[in-house]
Amino acid sequence: MKQLILLALMIICSSPLIGQRVYSYIYLVDGDTLAGTIKEYQQGYAVIIEKDNGRKLTIDVADIERISQKQYIDTPFRKKTSKPIYSFREKGIYNILYMSNLIGSTNDKTQFGGGMHNILGYQFHRILGLGVRGGIDGYSLEDSYNLISAFVELRGYLNKKRIAPYYSIAAGQGFYLKGKQENIVLADGGIMGRLSLGMRLGASEDANVLVDIGYQFQEVYIEREFDFGELEKTSINFNRLVLRVGLIF
Repeated sequence: MKQLILLALMIICSSPLIGQRVYSYIYLVDGDTLAGTIKEYQQGYAVIIEKDNGRKLTIDVADIERISQKQYIDTPFRKKTSKPIYSFREKGIYNILYMSNLIGSTNDKTQFGGGMHNILGYQFHRILGLGVRGGIDGYSLEDSYNLISAFVELRGYLNKKRIAPYYSIAAGQGFYLKGKQENIVLADGGIMGRLSLGMRLGASEDANVLVDIGYQFQEVYIEREFDFGELEKTSINFNRLVLRVGLIF
């Protein structure tokens, strides 16, 4: 039945409708929706669709659940009235670049910091993706507590709308970068963890903005040697409120 429907669509698309165009919405079995113009139907095999940006996609027949269409007169003065289509890639490779602002206190002293991270991962399903992540965090702009971090992250998007809430859970290791502090003879990072909740703003397949708020934890161990061989050992646990803005593509 599915192949017959697709064959009928091909016939409609190729009929001589002067000044008219057929716009198609292809609903996939995994929940995604693609919109564009059907350019070719390869019977029993695939459908080739051309998107508004000129990109052509080949879709396996087995991956298609249903297709709906709309005809309109194709003129230079045609006003587009259709709403943006949900086309977020719920399965496949993704890359995210985040900029963050860290706020917290150490020894009853309020401290501000910042960070930048890049995540490369694979989305298995809308609600489950796994990525590896690297970046740098500065936990205090004044005291130069800077660490490089490497960790893994789980993430998921909670609905199929253009604006969607999401979660992010990450755990890994921080590596201390010696700053302007004097007398340090040993400095080491430790366990790092993060929990974030946020919103994805947009649902295109190319790029979308991410905004979230979360909690971040980082262990640090430092040894300082002063005059007369006095050794000071310090363990610091950074607990930070984190505000992030990112771009996923």
